[in-house]
Amino acid sequence: MKKRLLCFMLCVLMTLTVFPSTVYAGSITEPSLMKTAAVTKAKKITPKVTLSYKSTVWSGKAKKPAVTVKYGSHVLKKGTDYTVSYKNNVNVGKATVTVTLKGKYSGKKTVSFKIIPKGTGISSLSKSSGTLTVKWTKQSAKMSKSRITGYQIQTATNKDFTKNKKTVKVEGYKKTSAVIKNLKANTKYYVRIRTYKTIGEKTYYSKWSKVKYKKDVKQEPLPGLDVGLGKNDALLLDALAEGEENAIISPMSVNMVLSMLLEGAGGSTKTELETYLGVKKEELGSYAQGLFSSAADKEMLKVLISNAFWYRNDQEVEDAYLSVLADRYGAEIAAMDFSDPAAAANIINAWCKEKTRELIPSIVDPDDLADVSDVLVNTLYFNGKWQVPVEDFCIKDGVFHGFKKNIDVKYLYSEETKAYENENAIAFEKPYYNNYSFIGILPKKEGDFNVSDLDIKGLMQKRVTGYDVIRAIMPKFELESGGDITEILQALGIQKAFVFQLADFSGIAEDVYISKVIHKTKMILDENGTEAAAATAAVLKDSAAPFEQKVLEIKLDRPYAFMIVDRQSGNVLFIGKICNPAK
Repeated sequence: MKKRLLCFMLCVLMTLTVFPSTVYAGSITEPSLMKTAAVTKAKKITPKVTLSYKSTVWSGKAKKPAVTVKYGSHVLKKGTDYTVSYKNNVNVGKATVTVTLKGKYSGKKTVSFKIIPKGTGISSLSKSSGTLTVKWTKQSAKMSKSRITGYQIQTATNKDFTKNKKTVKVEGYKKTSAVIKNLKANTKYYVRIRTYKTIGEKTYYSKWSKVKYKKDVKQEPLPGLDVGLGKNDALLLDALAEGEENAIISPMSVNMVLSMLLEGAGGSTKTELETYLGVKKEELGSYAQGLFSSAADKEMLKVLISNAFWYRNDQEVEDAYLSVLADRYGAEIAAMDFSDPAAAANIINAWCKEKTRELIPSIVDPDDLADVSDVLVNTLYFNGKWQVPVEDFCIKDGVFHGFKKNIDVKYLYSEETKAYENENAIAFEKPYYNNYSFIGILPKKEGDFNVSDLDIKGLMQKRVTGYDVIRAIMPKFELESGGDITEILQALGIQKAFVFQLADFSGIAEDVYISKVIHKTKMILDENGTEAAAATAAVLKDSAAPFEQKVLEIKLDRPYAFMIVDRQSGNVLFIGKICNPAK
């Protein structure tokens, strides 16, 4: 009986445990009305966040290090326990990682790491006495603009950079070279480079590059520029410049006319012209060919050379002379009725205006053509674009220090690679297209000067070394120059050619002598390039009639000289002296 009672009580107990709603129907009548259990509140904690690196090199892309999040020794799971957001702020040199907890944890923590500049490497070293030129790999624009302020270069006389250490900073991410000065001669120097970024008062540096070294070696002189500038060319300019603020001539144009005259000269007249030109009559074929080698007719550079010969319609001109003018000089030849000087002048001037693209609208006046027998004319037109255009931001207002007063001008700033220097002057070379160059020449002594005293031919053989960039600064200008150069040519040795009784141009016609030589030039130099023209006329008479025809900075901020040169032939197309660029 006791065993049965015990079994019954166990059964009742089991029933109450498994089916409580049935047993206690009076207490909880319906299962759907039961209260739900309370939700557990997320625990607020401060997690430990570890990044896979504390600093990284910026290379133009956002940096996302691996993240580890712990609570105590427990590693939390990304996605389940937390989310991660990244922010790269290159301009302040750091990036941030923000961890936001979720699920059963709450809280947030932000950690940061440095973004350091990407480094560079030395591409070449060259050393001359006392200086070292360092060139390095160019940085990409995207990365450099956002990260690099400049470069830091160190030199030393040992690999550990502890002896004679010198540190130089080069500002500007676009720089790719620098010149280190004041170094000991005949000494081996070790060099390394790194980039840096300055943000506020902080500077961030990249790692040092691999070390390179260089020892002094004998450096061959850099090749100069052989210009065909004769002594008489400079003396002619000096004579025209006397008493004038500006003067410009075209040696090429003047010499072309004189060489055409030499073709028909004989006796002592021939000797005078040969002496002036520095060429024998028998050599005129190659001489003329050398002048014409400068001709060019391209989109970015035009050098147009034109010749013409008008003779009096009743004059007997030697056929051989007309042939050599046509064949060797490409001259246009025509008979002319000089009985109407005004009409004749209109024809010649219209030809000159056309050939010089209207820069020189006239070369002769009707008075020059009274009782004329022949007119021999050369024109030279030059229009060259700068190889590297001058941008608007490189045009700045400035003051030119003239002899009598200061003058407000517009200066053109550019960086060039070639400079020349002797004891008299220093010069820079600014290239046009097609191997032509503008040469700006600044005398070392202030005050008035003669171009012939500068020894320009010798100057152009002495290249300046030790500078990575030549900063050229020159004023814009527009000028006209020229006139009657008869007396100047006579003073320079051409005398008998101007005297009827002594002149010998029998190769042209009988009893012909030079009455007058006229030379005119005009030049416009601005940010686009240079446009210039020259015309030379030799007017001949006969016995019956007269006739006509580092960073190194070179700033041209006071009277200076200049040339336009064909680098291949050495021909000097124009040479001038500027004392007032605003005139």
